[in-house]
Amino acid sequence: MSSIKQLSLILFLGLLSVSIEATTLNFNYANKTTQVIAGVKLTQTESDGVITIFSSNSNGEVTLPSTSNTYTLSASLAETGDDPISLIDAIQILQYGGELRTLTADQKTAADVNKDGEVDVLDAIWILQHLGELRTISPDLIFLDANTGKPLSETTFSGTDTPSISVVRLGDVDGDFDPSLITDHAPILTGKTTLIINENEVDISTLVASDADGDALTYTLSGPMPLILQSVPLVCFLLIVLPIMRWIKLPIR
Repeated sequence: MSSIKQLSLILFLGLLSVSIEATTLNFNYANKTTQVIAGVKLTQTESDGVITIFSSNSNGEVTLPSTSNTYTLSASLAETGDDPISLIDAIQILQYGGELRTLTADQKTAADVNKDGEVDVLDAIWILQHLGELRTISPDLIFLDANTGKPLSETTFSGTDTPSISVVRLGDVDGDFDPSLITDHAPILTGKTTLIINENEVDISTLVASDADGDALTYTLSGPMPLILQSVPLVCFLLIVLPIMRWIKLPIR
């Protein structure tokens, strides 16, 4: 066998040995492994336009299936929990300004409550105004690409990447927010939630709802259909796409 053929064979076998495996993401608040965040809605948008929704489990984990596409991620948590902002957060900002304390990159993001790119006395004033109910600071969690410090949605990942995610909340400089105290999460419809069906064609898809609290779920179908179905614990729906769409309910036997 010639050296060229041998090299080609080695390269071919090398390509075969590369596999794209599922990726597990962890959602921990303020990078503390004890502060897992359940019920995070994670939306993956692949380069071919496929959109898939995931929900973090009780351990704050989401498993992304393998893909050869590049993709982006966006995350959110519907529930806000208790307000963690306190006088301590303002004091830590002032200490940082006086070079009496250092802050991590994530802490600086949380401390920059007025979003001017600087951590200074004005941020401490905003926190004091918030505590005095003279100003409202957004309670939404901020999801960041831990490698760049930028918003998670601004990063494009490849199929072989393992995204690392940081989570902070504006004003909570000391990171004492406890997401485990949220015990009533809204259910999240997961999977590929957009169905595109051509006229006179049949498509089969599975829609699954996830509840971080483990509560029993019922499903309701609504929309501009001739038939509106009532909430049921488990049922199979057949959608026939004709010039006038019809929903048919098929009991599962």
